[in-house]
Amino acid sequence: MLEKKEKSWMNPAPRKRGGVNVEDPTLREDLSNYRDEFPITRTCTFLNHASRSPLPNRSLQAIERFLRKSREDGAEFDEEAFQFLNETRELIARLICASPQEIALFPNTSMGINIAARGLQIQQGENVIIPEKEFPANVFPWLNLQRDSRSGSEGVEVRFIPVEKGVVSPESVEELIDEKTRAVSIGFVDFSRGAKRDLERIGALCEKKGVPFIVDGMQGVGVLNLDVKRCRIDLLACGGAKWLMSPHGTGFTYIREGFQKKIQRTYFGWLAVKGPENFEDLLDYSFKPFPGARSFEVGTYPYHDFYGMKESLILLLEIGIKNIEKRVFTLTDLLIKKLEHTSYSILSPLDTCHRSAILSIGGKNLEGVFSSLTDAGIFVSKREGGIRVSPHFYNTEEEIEKLVDVLKGIT
Repeated sequence: MLEKKEKSWMNPAPRKRGGVNVEDPTLREDLSNYRDEFPITRTCTFLNHASRSPLPNRSLQAIERFLRKSREDGAEFDEEAFQFLNETRELIARLICASPQEIALFPNTSMGINIAARGLQIQQGENVIIPEKEFPANVFPWLNLQRDSRSGSEGVEVRFIPVEKGVVSPESVEELIDEKTRAVSIGFVDFSRGAKRDLERIGALCEKKGVPFIVDGMQGVGVLNLDVKRCRIDLLACGGAKWLMSPHGTGFTYIREGFQKKIQRTYFGWLAVKGPENFEDLLDYSFKPFPGARSFEVGTYPYHDFYGMKESLILLLEIGIKNIEKRVFTLTDLLIKKLEHTSYSILSPLDTCHRSAILSIGGKNLEGVFSSLTDAGIFVSKREGGIRVSPHFYNTEEEIEKLVDVLKGIT
């Protein structure tokens, strides 16, 4: 359970929170109360959360409190800092239906994918399976195995799953698996077309075949509902700067309890073992790793960034991921409807099982379209031949209408 330390410098007096009810039909009105958390709403229309998220006020304030304390107060704060890190792991675990002992704090997605790529000890003649047109964070750690002659992985085969609009079919994964497959690694959501992958079916397939199932959660965690147990995920890596609305340099990796023993640690940090955190037994070199995924963490933490992440996680859980997902789908449904009978096309899959918070729009002269949107103060991304629109829960119908008006006005 999360401990309450109301007088602690890192836990200010309780704030009045929105307390959104999952069954409340006035979801839009409830979530509009949170717009004050995002000053960016007063300066532009930000629909680019698949690239990065603006930091909520409460998260910035937490960072500032930590930095002010560090600058102005000479007292040690190690005990409280380690407690706050434990609370952050608990919040992440709640978010994805895991145990806190299965959560490791990391600065990005790539580090978590590399834990799997290096730790599975994949050898020459064996293979891993990833989607084609995948974001590089889930590609280069696997391709790097082909180059490393020292570990014996040189010659590892990387097999690419064919995709259509970013969709990965379980059948296409099964066709590539054989007795020498050592991992299947896919993104939760395709970064360019926004196709949500069927993690539950693919995870069941991997479990049946005895193949580790690795997931890059970056484009889905924080905006789409996810149960890592139901999806039979062995390892999920996720950075915090997009849908989790957290600072750059924050993130986590979920490592299933039973899978932790199958991962060889290829590096080790001084805070991954019992003893050093009290700073009185630093010369005791007994090799006693912490139980659970924490033993995969390395070195000193960027505390200020994780203070911000903790507050962002509290915000997301306060609203509820199911509420967030529902709200975002309402906004993208509106955009799809408004673009009917125009010169624009929807490049993303529109069937319910593959929908995500990302919508990719096709059309002519996309460079000019992107420039016109930017000039109008509407911020989106241009990715792989499409205009990528990615709203979050605090965006409004009026902002979608503004986007459509500018698109229709471009000649």
